[in-house]
Amino acid sequence: MAPSDRSDDTPRISPSPEPDPASERASWDDLLLPGIDTAGVQAALNAGPGQLRAAEIPARLAEPDSSAALTVNAFGWFLGRTEALPAFPALARHWPVTGLALDEQLPLPWQGGRHPRAGVLLRTPSMLIGVASNRYEPYLKKLPGGFGEAFGQRVWGHQMLGYCRLRDGLQSGRIGYRMLDGTRLVKAAFGLRTAVHRRDGPHHGLRPVLLYLYAEPRLWVDGSRVDPVHKSMHRAEIADFSSRVVGDEVPFLPVSYARMLTGWADNGGPDLANHVAALTARFDI
Repeated sequence: MAPSDRSDDTPRISPSPEPDPASERASWDDLLLPGIDTAGVQAALNAGPGQLRAAEIPARLAEPDSSAALTVNAFGWFLGRTEALPAFPALARHWPVTGLALDEQLPLPWQGGRHPRAGVLLRTPSMLIGVASNRYEPYLKKLPGGFGEAFGQRVWGHQMLGYCRLRDGLQSGRIGYRMLDGTRLVKAAFGLRTAVHRRDGPHHGLRPVLLYLYAEPRLWVDGSRVDPVHKSMHRAEIADFSSRVVGDEVPFLPVSYARMLTGWADNGGPDLANHVAALTARFDI
């Protein structure tokens, strides 16, 4: 059955005109923080079928409100040194990280259509962790979005009932989040569940986790204040979403960027502490 859903679930990197090859290296070096392997990030963003070519990405990362820029700079530092990534406390017994991918597609159990994406996909010996990363998106006006017909198929198993109820509530309007993109998160959970059940896939048998990583910036890029009431509403909606999927096959783990970076600075070495300082200096999180 071909899906009717046509929405993509992660803020994507839009194509831009072909850059001057002579200036590409300088452009990438300006966009990435010190200590990040530029060639490694380019390769990671250009990996896999359907990914955009790395040469098309710099203009998107250069946008002042880019979520992708924050995600790539935060996690790109760990490419080639995944062992240095400190554990999230709730997942510590499943560490260390053995694989890291950027802007990775999470395939659904059908062909065609657009599939959800993880801003970062982490693999440990026992877990597959999909990171849905947001910067300004929760505090922006939401674009209309929903679930295509295919998402109503009974293919998610009996341990995804909370997510299925959320799907139905969001589709009908019975559940209405103003700040949280619940549709995106439900689709990501379905994609992670599919990945670990695909017998011929690289993640078969792992335990899936959906990690929601969000920033709480003080200011918009024009210098005006991000409404603190909206931040409080966002946190309340996160708590509501969490309560609805307790016990489901894909645990939902929300973490703020501020909390994560504090853990990195406290539990990593001096090089990682310097990276955290550079991140906080460049990005309002």
